[in-house]
Amino acid sequence: MARSIGVEPARPVRRRAKTIGLLLVFGVAIFVVSAMSLAPAAKSKMPADIADRPPGTPYSIAGYTYDALGVKLPSCTVVVTDVTQGLSSPTLTSSGTTAFYSTQLQTWCPDWEVGDELKVVATKGIMYGENTSLVGSGPGTVINVTLNLEIPEFPVVVVPIVGMMGLFVAMTVIRRRD
Repeated sequence: MARSIGVEPARPVRRRAKTIGLLLVFGVAIFVVSAMSLAPAAKSKMPADIADRPPGTPYSIAGYTYDALGVKLPSCTVVVTDVTQGLSSPTLTSSGTTAFYSTQLQTWCPDWEVGDELKVVATKGIMYGENTSLVGSGPGTVINVTLNLEIPEFPVVVVPIVGMMGLFVAMTVIRRRD
């Protein structure tokens, strides 16, 4: 029986190459998902045909606060900010029975204009939610807010950690096969 000296089967090399390939795919996937969680949401634009209103004109901002299941969530702390002007409302509390909040924009931001970006942030305990809208040409706008059990930066921290744990599990499984 003839024997080759110095020639090893290619199987372990292929298996390691496959393992490295899988690790690279997992690493790229973690990077893409992490980058997507950091990307800003697209902003809506005001239609060009909306007529300007004089600054200081009464404008109502109102809405409801909801939990992640869509049930009205009363007694939330709410702050409305005119992002364009850089001014915020006094702290509001959504109703204890209906979860409704409202404010008059001109009382805390007298120089508001049509097209200003509004941001509503609501909190209750460890729950957080926010929503944005633009000041329109009507008498007011409704901005509802859904609160979730998370910190605003939660996905930025958790996605890479879960991804790394996935890589660890994948490597452990692959090493046990070898």
